[in-house]
Amino acid sequence: MGYTYVFVDQEGADSTSALEHLSQREGLMEVAHAKDYEEGLEIILETQPDLIFVRMEQGAPLDNFINQLHQFLIEMPLMIGLSRDTGMAYPAIKLGFFDLMHLPFRGVDLNKTLLRLQKSLPLSEKSPTLCLKTYSDFHYLKTDEILYLKADNNTTDFHMRNGKVISAYKTLKSYEGALPENFIRVHQSYIINSDYVSRINYRKNQFSIRDREPLPFSRSYKPRVDQLKELLTKNAIRTMS
Repeated sequence: MGYTYVFVDQEGADSTSALEHLSQREGLMEVAHAKDYEEGLEIILETQPDLIFVRMEQGAPLDNFINQLHQFLIEMPLMIGLSRDTGMAYPAIKLGFFDLMHLPFRGVDLNKTLLRLQKSLPLSEKSPTLCLKTYSDFHYLKTDEILYLKADNNTTDFHMRNGKVISAYKTLKSYEGALPENFIRVHQSYIINSDYVSRINYRKNQFSIRDREPLPFSRSYKPRVDQLKELLTKNAIRTMS
């Protein structure tokens, strides 16, 4: 797994060089290249990457772009500015940027930024990211935002924390081994994120996931349900009859 990023800059020599350097680094996964702030805002709100590489220039409407990100995102991505203007250092600090990299892009500067990033946000502390690929379309999902997966014939629906449902053209079984250990298969048609389980009803063979409709579990998966119940009970502050 690595850090996902959106690159926001018009096409040009600086942009091409920067993207080439970024694409060659392990641990970095490009989500999209936006040509301006408006397109970047739309993509970032949809994909919620870990990082944003954004061009900074005097007079550009960057304040409004940043303010809208703060307005709509629960967790802000780390912002890394790109500029030929050394005078942009103060605006970058004022806007809360993680770093400012001077153009033209140099590999040594990227190395320094990535080393600082790994100290500030170690990959072990990040939620793993699942990549759903359909032809030339790549969709990146943070696994801690997935409530549960539901099989629908030969496709799988990902039910997200924000209420969205994202469909992928693979079977449920194909994702079972790719997900973190907190995801548990409890039914032929369901894999749940155990971090969001709020109730287990053995009488009805049902789970409650947050405020969603109850989900079933089947008898063949009951040993896994029992293990989950023991774990949740052990981690509870107090168990009362």
